[in-house]
Amino acid sequence: MVKPVVDFMQNYTQTPNRIYDLYQYYMGGGSNQPGTGGQTPPGYQSPIPGSGGGGIGALQVGSPMMNPQTFYKQGYDAFLKRTQPELFAKDTFFGFPTTRQDVNPVDAGAYLAAGMEVPTALTKAGMMQQQVGKAKTGIANMLSNFKGPLTGILSSMDKFSTLPQLDQQFIERAMGYRGPTVFGENTGGGYKDPFGLNVRSAFGNYAERVTKEANKMTDLLSGKMTDKYQGMFDTDDEGLSFDATTGKFVGTNAAAVAKANQMNKMNLAKYNFYTGMNKQREFNKKIYEQNQKVMKKQVAKTQAKVDNNENNINKGAEKGTKTGTVNPHSNYGKSKGYTGGSHNPHTDTGWSGSSKGGSGKSSGGKKGGTSATDSSKGNLGFSDIRLKENIKLVGKSNSDINIYNFTYLNDPTVYQGAMAHEVPWASVKHDSGYLMVDYNKIDVNFKKI
Repeated sequence: MVKPVVDFMQNYTQTPNRIYDLYQYYMGGGSNQPGTGGQTPPGYQSPIPGSGGGGIGALQVGSPMMNPQTFYKQGYDAFLKRTQPELFAKDTFFGFPTTRQDVNPVDAGAYLAAGMEVPTALTKAGMMQQQVGKAKTGIANMLSNFKGPLTGILSSMDKFSTLPQLDQQFIERAMGYRGPTVFGENTGGGYKDPFGLNVRSAFGNYAERVTKEANKMTDLLSGKMTDKYQGMFDTDDEGLSFDATTGKFVGTNAAAVAKANQMNKMNLAKYNFYTGMNKQREFNKKIYEQNQKVMKKQVAKTQAKVDNNENNINKGAEKGTKTGTVNPHSNYGKSKGYTGGSHNPHTDTGWSGSSKGGSGKSSGGKKGGTSATDSSKGNLGFSDIRLKENIKLVGKSNSDINIYNFTYLNDPTVYQGAMAHEVPWASVKHDSGYLMVDYNKIDVNFKKI
């Protein structure tokens, strides 16, 4: 069998059978082509006379539903129909097509040549179908939200949501069969397995019960039943034993083997069902662990890209090609000894006012909540337009320099002064990368209004 190609991150167009194909591959069955999913389970078949089982209408040994793969496949399809109904949507509504090609034939050919799906749009029939679906959903939601006293009590007692996540997943994907069990008709209508166990229970855990039943049947067949027929035919383990791999009695004593297999048809069917379901549970765990490994690798890869971009941005801030100052909380900022400043979402680095080995109170102006001037540099004021907002032209100096009222980012205080980029002869670049104005060189006063 060809192993189905499945991306565990599920970056593909999911089909009802795609994941199940992978299960079939590992379990040794199913279709020999990926993506086909084998035959659709035939569901409940008419009882097979004389093959064991309980009363009128009871499920008999040999029924397809006693095959764990068939049972789980039906449950998985039902799960997809509940959670992804679009996978099973019909292309017609009362005989009329629900979609139409949304591009001209020439463009459609280009889409097909590129291996892409041709865009479609809803027809009037499709729009009607959509509205009917919404109405049905609304009614269903309304009815599901209506809870009488008894329903409310039962809902509060339901422990399903407290089960381990993998067990919840296993149970939800096994909820597809409501037919008869070995005990007779399923008059309650709930989801049951062929041997009468409730798949979805408010108080139990079907996933754990599957494992317990598999172990119990193994002990019964390899212990008590083996001993019984060995004693009946006066033979030993070579003459008769239970083979857990084939799920049958084997040995050199043909009469003992035939008798044990004949008289234990139901026990053998039960053993094979629960061991198969237990393999499915183990398989689910395997897939989950593989998913986790892939996700961790993807997260690590993505984080490495983020870290690299963050380093480049902070290096740019050091060189003055990026706005803001080095973020002291970044890996780069920590490695270079930057401290101080405060968060500023308006900059490339997301930070203002930090400095290498200092408190950060000498840079970044009011952008980071620090001073608008740097006392260590004489009569210099931060006048970089990137640090300001609410800018309003209020006049001109005698030498025709524009005078502005403005506030610094994150500070409501109104100041008056010049713009550094308009007086380049009086501007200097601060260590933070922002421009400052030496007001001793211009006829404009920097002041608080």
